[in-house]
Amino acid sequence: MRYEIIFPNLKDILNETEEKIAKLDEEFDFRPELKRVKNALLTQLFVNELEDVVNEDITNDAKILLDSNKLVTFDSKLDELIQESMIYIRKSDEKQKQIGLEKIWDAFERMKTFYSNNKKVSVIKILKEASQKSDNIYNLLEKESTELTKIGNEFQIRHFEYDKEPINSVITKEYLYFRILAFLSLCMNIINKDTV
Repeated sequence: MRYEIIFPNLKDILNETEEKIAKLDEEFDFRPELKRVKNALLTQLFVNELEDVVNEDITNDAKILLDSNKLVTFDSKLDELIQESMIYIRKSDEKQKQIGLEKIWDAFERMKTFYSNNKKVSVIKILKEASQKSDNIYNLLEKESTELTKIGNEFQIRHFEYDKEPINSVITKEYLYFRILAFLSLCMNIINKDTV
């Protein structure tokens, strides 16, 4: 399934190419197909970097989530953001970890619009489903969602105005990363059940 997400149109591209070859009396221009294949292969190589990396540059003990949490969602753009975030958070360079944190926060914001462009309406529905009819769990998840949104808005994660506080600690970046990854994982598992 992962390769269908990374390279969803391979069969169509090959069929189009086969049709061109079948027309023997015409000149062939395979550039559009080759460009699509090249872009898809580059994406696959970028994502597959995950399979060759180790977690040695992660200090947080929740690093096992990077191996066990292979989220595949209803949305290829969301998948891409999550996979890219995992690549960057694994890097030893603090700037790369910052990019990983930003990308996982972008995934969080995108997930919040699953049911509606009105984030508040959509989040309420996601949290109701994720809480599985427990008011206490709903309240807990609502508080966490609100807190994560506040963190994203007040620190230099999604916004970089002068009044936004930078996060200068690698340990804190990793903590926030795994905190939001765990929240995303819970919500996406519920949403994925609904999209099947």
